[in-house]
Formats: sequence, C-alpha cells, structure tokens
Amino acid sequence: MVERQYFNPLSHTCIHYIALPPRIYPKVLKLDPDNVKAHFRRAVAYRAQDDFDKAKHHIMLAVEKDPKNVAVRKEYDNLRTQIAAYKRGTREVRHRIRPL
Repeated sequence: MVERQYFNPLSHTCIHYIALPPRIYPKVLKLDPDNVKAHFRRAVAYRAQDDFDKAKHHIMLAVEKDPKNVAVRKEYDNLRTQIAAYKRGTREVRHRIRPL
C-alpha cells in the first residue's frame, strides 16, 4: 500500500490517504467492466505509484462512463497537472545536461 499525506488548509490537519495496490481491482472489473469506482480507484493507485500511462487509461475510462462525477474530474485534473510537472522537470534536466 502507498500512503500519501495531504494537508487540508480548511481544518489545518493532514489527511492520510492510502491507495490500495492496483492488483485488487481486476476482479471487480472482470465482473463489471463499466464500474466507474473501480476505474477511478485504480487510476488513483497508479498515480500514487507514478505510473502515469496506466493511471491516464483508467481515469479516461471513468470519465467516459461518468463525465459528471466531480471526484473523477478532479482526479483527471490532478493527473494532468502531475504529468505536465513531470514533463517540465524532465525537459529541464535534459536541457541542463550537456554532451561531453
């Protein structure tokens, strides 16, 4: 399990969020491939492990199935932000490395 800690500015406390390993959800998805909650939770778990390709795949499936779900849209936005930050960081590192 991956434990993430988020600061809640409204209550001045930290929220501990545990993302379950993604291997738990295939059983649910095998029984119900349109289960939005399983796709959403699998995307959260993959994002916690920094596996952005799989996280994007599952969050896109969840968005397609339930586009009005606020939690799914928020996770989609968080994932896009994290992917952009990752790309920006790798671009900066590549720019700083000079060939010998």
